[in-house]
Amino acid sequence: MTRFRAGQHVQTSFLTVHVGQLRRAVSQIKPKISSEMGSGCSKEKPTMVVDVNAHEFEDEDPITRYREELHSAESSPKVMPQYRGPEPAGHIDDVIMGLIKIFVVEAHPSYATPWQMLEQCECTGSGFAISERRILTNAHVVAYHTQLYIRRDGDPTKYEARVLCLGQACDVALLTVDNPAFWNGLPELDFGPLPRIADAVTVVGYPTGGDNISVTKGVVSRVDVHHYTLADGDRLLVVQIDAAINPGNSGGPVFNFEGQVVGIAFCKQNDDGVDNIGYLIPAEIVQLFLKRFDLVGQFQGVCGLGFQYQRLENQYFRQHLSLRDADTGVLVTRVEPLAPLASVLQPDDVLMAINKVPIANDGTVVFRGRERVSLEHVISSSPLESHIDLQIFRKGKEEHIKNTMISVVPKLVPLHHGLDAFPTYIVYGGLVFVPLSYPLIEDLSEGDIGIPLGITKVLEQFKARPNQQIVLLLRILAHSINFGFNSITPALLLQINDVKIDSMQDVKTVIDDVKDNKQHIRFIFENHKTIVLDCEACKQAEKTILRQNAIASPVSSDLDPGERGAWKLC
Repeated sequence: MTRFRAGQHVQTSFLTVHVGQLRRAVSQIKPKISSEMGSGCSKEKPTMVVDVNAHEFEDEDPITRYREELHSAESSPKVMPQYRGPEPAGHIDDVIMGLIKIFVVEAHPSYATPWQMLEQCECTGSGFAISERRILTNAHVVAYHTQLYIRRDGDPTKYEARVLCLGQACDVALLTVDNPAFWNGLPELDFGPLPRIADAVTVVGYPTGGDNISVTKGVVSRVDVHHYTLADGDRLLVVQIDAAINPGNSGGPVFNFEGQVVGIAFCKQNDDGVDNIGYLIPAEIVQLFLKRFDLVGQFQGVCGLGFQYQRLENQYFRQHLSLRDADTGVLVTRVEPLAPLASVLQPDDVLMAINKVPIANDGTVVFRGRERVSLEHVISSSPLESHIDLQIFRKGKEEHIKNTMISVVPKLVPLHHGLDAFPTYIVYGGLVFVPLSYPLIEDLSEGDIGIPLGITKVLEQFKARPNQQIVLLLRILAHSINFGFNSITPALLLQINDVKIDSMQDVKTVIDDVKDNKQHIRFIFENHKTIVLDCEACKQAEKTILRQNAIASPVSSDLDPGERGAWKLC
């Protein structure tokens, strides 16, 4: 039986029939599947999906059909869209053999109760094989795995896999399988160029609702820069498509018409009233990750901007800065102290160009033809520890700054678990102290503790010292020694006794030193509240508090890896 593909036209002796018109005669209903931004593993639910192995025809939405017909009409002098001829060598049937289904048992850390892990759960994701016996998928698919197995398309055997590298900042992970039998005859997929607006793409993966491969088609609707996670990290290039990306699709390849991988599916927009808006990580970001791994064996992050800026769209503002009419750029307002560019940029500089790429007054640069993206793309798409040239306007004079290195900019509030954020904690007198991080904020937003009012202000601060942290009194484990203080939490810790607190290590050091010369210990918080505890009472109550709350140690192992058990104090 001949298989017809979405968008194909069949030529008969009398007329041209569009396959989509035939499908409309077959009233297939495809239930809506919703997922949150960044959700990667699919939890199995009784949901129907269109399966390429089980259906002769695939659904095609009217917008996709209209764009394909419009594209055909623009490229052909004929009014009627015509049969496109034989498929290229990279047809989907030839490349899906390189697709991988990923089976994960995962356990997330609990940042709200950092001495324990959450319950294990099973989920699935997608991936695909590339050169050197490696497999690509999303970092969020495998980041919390305790067990990891993968299966080739059409093969019932599951093979144990291991993670070679996690790139949380770009949501890409690299896996491998040590069993050589897995690789026999497995094709390696090749990368293609960044797709253009209205280019047709095919999303292939294993979404919720079935065990077999699923294929959806769409077109590229936008290329822009966005945050890849809910954390406020650096913005990277992203491709928006109008094809469905559902739980389980994450990590799967997105193909162009030539059968080349143009990106990795990783999330969808989940706003009310918005359907079929998915996002993929473009191949150039994936290759940035791979090149760094090949060079140093790990991926530490992406190059950060390291400064804040203001647009210069107001003509009077530009005149005030003594800029000529032809001069364009953005005003540097703040520079992060630990950013590599801190040695060359100053507040009130006008940044005019990066690597001879002019910056417009609205903060954008030319990307491709008439497309424009934020100037952040020039930085975030560069390899770590690469060098750039800057053109600035400072105090009425134009200056050229050559060969300036760019790299990761450390954040005061860590972004990613396992990269710069860890479930660190200290328990003293029932008071639970933790460092502020985005994984913690995410946990708090889903729980009943609440988020302190001062957090918004803290998130805008820059990291001034390498080990600087924001310390939070997360909760108070009730005991008679801390009676009357429960209403204070959560709160940002400012100082202990007369010592300013800049990190969790400061908290531990001060508490350890209390035994030498203090009867009481005083904690002062950002909300103008104070807690005073008796040192001897804390020592006597420690074992009881830990036992009642099933806590193995009062200090997380990253703060004191050699010590388990009671405090050495008082």
